[in-house]
Amino acid sequence: MKPKGFTLIELLVVVAIIALLVAILLPTLGRARERSRRVACSANLRSLHQSFSQFAATRQNKIPIGYSTWRQYNYLINNSDSGVQHLGPFGFLYVDGLLLKPSWVLCPSNPETSPMGLLKDYRGSTSLTGAENQWPPVLQQGPPKLVSRSAYGVRPVRPFFFPGNTTDDLEKNIASMTLLNSSSSWAMISEVVSTPARVDERHIDGINVGYGDGSVRWVKRAAFNTNLAAITGSSFVSSNDNFMLSPDESTGMFADFDRQ
Repeated sequence: MKPKGFTLIELLVVVAIIALLVAILLPTLGRARERSRRVACSANLRSLHQSFSQFAATRQNKIPIGYSTWRQYNYLINNSDSGVQHLGPFGFLYVDGLLLKPSWVLCPSNPETSPMGLLKDYRGSTSLTGAENQWPPVLQQGPPKLVSRSAYGVRPVRPFFFPGNTTDDLEKNIASMTLLNSSSSWAMISEVVSTPARVDERHIDGINVGYGDGSVRWVKRAAFNTNLAAITGSSFVSSNDNFMLSPDESTGMFADFDRQ
């Protein structure tokens, strides 16, 4: 007797069950991947805190944190946009040999198309025109425009963006740096929050924030969204400064982080 095969209806039922299982499992797998990226992101912040702490240990407990021109502009490694090489907060860590891996300044959830999403090796290139986000940072005067960005921003407590590219330049600016506050309620570094778009392209519902004591906490978007939403468009302007952090440090997103 010839064995009986599957009927068309039975095959369709099996296919439907498989499709249902896939639909159930895919969101779970997506959430697991995001949790893994969030953990890797928090590890980056801990590594950066260690680098800042090592910097402070030999520099009168001072650390190179702050902003350039506007408080939204708190995430630079280096920039030579105006024809003079400037170092941002992470640039001084790099010059001091304390920014050891490019992965430390890249959030795993950032898409590669983001301005902070990918650092590229241009060593050996015949032209650096348009070569943004170089790693290692190209420490020379422009033009062309040479800029490297971090996916993390430091507490924008004071203007901090100095000409130079050597350890000597670093030492000249120690007096202008900020004392390291080792308090667990002092938000020192966070994922970039300069515009809503920068938050939307990563974890969406919150960010990792690193504190002065080395701890890292997950801060839900609802805790800082009032100030974030007040920043409209993609413009960096002085009218947005207080949404990042007010001069007395009592309001703004970093003040929101302090209270978490």
